[in-house]
Amino acid sequence: MKILIITFLALIICFACNQKSDTSAQIEKSIAVLPFDNMSDNPMEGVWKRTMTYSILNEDTLNYQDSELQHIIYLDGYYMWSSEPASTGEWHGFGNYILEGDSILRQHIITMSIPMQNVMGGGKIATLHIKELTKDSYIQMVSFITPEGVRTDYQHYIKLQPSH
Repeated sequence: MKILIITFLALIICFACNQKSDTSAQIEKSIAVLPFDNMSDNPMEGVWKRTMTYSILNEDTLNYQDSELQHIIYLDGYYMWSSEPASTGEWHGFGNYILEGDSILRQHIITMSIPMQNVMGGGKIATLHIKELTKDSYIQMVSFITPEGVRTDYQHYIKLQPSH
C-alpha cells in the first residue's frame, strides 16, 4: 500500500512539474510573437524619456515628482531601460515585449539589476498598463504590494525625436 501511495504522489509531482514548464514555455512563445506586420506600425517603437511620476497608495496620492532620469528603448520587439543611479542602487532591465491592443504591455525580462530582481521576486513577466498612448507620449501604470497596501505609480513618458 505504501508503494502505491508513493508512486501516486511521484506521478502527481511529475505532472505538476511538466505543467509548470509547459506554461512557462507558452508564455515565452507568446511574448516572442509580435502583433505587428511592420514594426513601424508599433507605437511603442523608439526612445522614451520619463518626465514625471505620481504615486497612489490605497486611493490616496502619495507624492508627485519630476522623475529621476529614466530612458526606455523599444526596438524590433525588444526593450532596454535604465535609470540614473540613485541612492537605492542601479536599476535596469532588458528583454522582449508584446503590446496587446493599446493598453497592455507584457515584458519578458531576460536580464535585470539586483534591485529589480528583488521587486520581481523571481518572476520574469511584467504586465504594465498603458494609458493615453499616442505617437509622442504615454502613461505607464505599475502596481505592486507594499506593507501599507497596493501602490500604483503613474509614470509619464515622452518620445524623443531623432537628432540628425
